[in-house]
Amino acid sequence: MSVSQSAAQNYWSKACLVVGGCAVIGLSAYKFFSYYQNRNRLIDEGFEEAPITDEPVKKIVVLGLKGAGKSTFISQLSKTAHNKILRHSKINGLSVLSVQCKRGIILNFAEMAGSESIRIYWSSLLQDTDLLIYLVDSTDEHRLAESVKELRIVIACDKLQNLPIIILANKQ
Repeated sequence: MSVSQSAAQNYWSKACLVVGGCAVIGLSAYKFFSYYQNRNRLIDEGFEEAPITDEPVKKIVVLGLKGAGKSTFISQLSKTAHNKILRHSKINGLSVLSVQCKRGIILNFAEMAGSESIRIYWSSLLQDTDLLIYLVDSTDEHRLAESVKELRIVIACDKLQNLPIIILANKQ
């Protein structure tokens, strides 16, 4: 091999290395930019990342002591003529029901069990909430004080500032 052939081969090796390196860097930058843009378009619900939809989505948390009628209340609200149930899931004391209303608004009802062992987790459900509905069993006079105590604990949570709260006396 002559010196000129060796120099030409060395030149093309370096050129391929530079072009390949630029391609890898460019692809990496593109992937990073795409990931960052996509990450900003996602909503963190605490459990999973869900893409933003065009329809307005409202998170409604329903709390109350065990037996206050939370599940029945949500079930009856979702059964109106113009509502469409999108998803209903239950996991370890947490029930989520997604309902699409007539005008396209999606309501995500999140209900957490009211048993004493589960109540310590109530505050974790309140992040990014649009409305809190607290149900009280109005026929159970013996547990009324306990229900008021738990409501005060929930209201003291920092996540509830400027949040509308509905206190509903159920089973009348």
